[in-house]
Amino acid sequence: MPVAHILVSCMGGIRTPGDLVAWMQMTKKMRLNEAKQYVADKLGIEVIDLIDEEIIV
Repeated sequence: MPVAHILVSCMGGIRTPGDLVAWMQMTKKMRLNEAKQYVADKLGIEVIDLIDEEIIV
């Protein structure tokens, strides 16, 4: 993936949980639920909290 696309595909250079989940799906060939769980574990939160903007901010 070109670097320019990687830089502009997130919110001002800050990766959102959705970006991270998509990145894991593309780079590590994970399925959706597996990628969500991986990202949530790395962030130290529950999967359901990936969509809560108050927790993510």
